[in-house]
Amino acid sequence: MDRMAGLVGVHALYPAKERGSDVVGGEGVSVTTLADNLVVVLDSDAGAGTDPSLALTIQHRAGEGDDWADVPAAALYDPATGQPAGFVAVTDAASLQVRALKREQLRAQVRGVLHVTGTTPSFVCGVYLLGLPKYAAGW
Repeated sequence: MDRMAGLVGVHALYPAKERGSDVVGGEGVSVTTLADNLVVVLDSDAGAGTDPSLALTIQHRAGEGDDWADVPAAALYDPATGQPAGFVAVTDAASLQVRALKREQLRAQVRGVLHVTGTTPSFVCGVYLLGLPKYAAGW
């Protein structure tokens, strides 16, 4: 198992830090070198402020210069059930959410978009994309 842990690629779509209502779309991550399905993790503390809400959308695009679009609903699913599932908005309770992405339904680049609303909202959160590199050596 230790050998496998060294092979998993972890990409911070949003590194863990405090975020307010000024959050925009994150940087794109190329998924062309990743194999099989991917995992997206949203880890957030409870929101602060009045009526805070944090929502996460996953988008993809074919390449630089192309427009971003939301991934198909069927591409994002709950790995425990295999059923399509988006991320649930985080409000006044901490949340750790894990969703999987079907690699074959994705374009070349993936990013997260955080939507933070409320009156002076604040969240400490991070969003991570995990995947196994294609042709991983060391087995």
